[in-house]
Amino acid sequence: MNATRIFVTMKKWLYIVLSMCLLMAGAETFAVEKSGVSVGDAARGSTTVYTSASKGVTQYVGITNNLARRSAEHLASKGINIQPLMKGLSRTDARAVEQALIEIHGLGKNGGTLLNRINSISPKNPAYGSQLQRGYDLLKSIGY
Repeated sequence: MNATRIFVTMKKWLYIVLSMCLLMAGAETFAVEKSGVSVGDAARGSTTVYTSASKGVTQYVGITNNLARRSAEHLASKGINIQPLMKGLSRTDARAVEQALIEIHGLGKNGGTLLNRINSISPKNPAYGSQLQRGYDLLKSIGY
């Protein structure tokens, strides 16, 4: 391995360790509480919807049941930091919110700002319309 490659690898691991330390220290909870996130009438679950932004532009949206792990994965693979948007959702509600965010910001391949490659819910899915509306309603409940 050359010196540059070793440095880049070490830098990624440092970010991963730092992210995990911050999350274990309660930074995740603080960020959610400070933003006033409320899921309103959303079905309770263990799924988090997260976003990543650069210079005020949303560049990635996703869902996970383990924010610390997913944060480390994104940092290592894409070099991006993620922040929780909504927590405690059912997987179905989380996918609905994720798809609404994809519709709002647009996939990069279609001229939008997102690095995401695919939809969370296929537009061919018979429940697409109702799920998308559910996602918009949940986002509206937090002032998004």
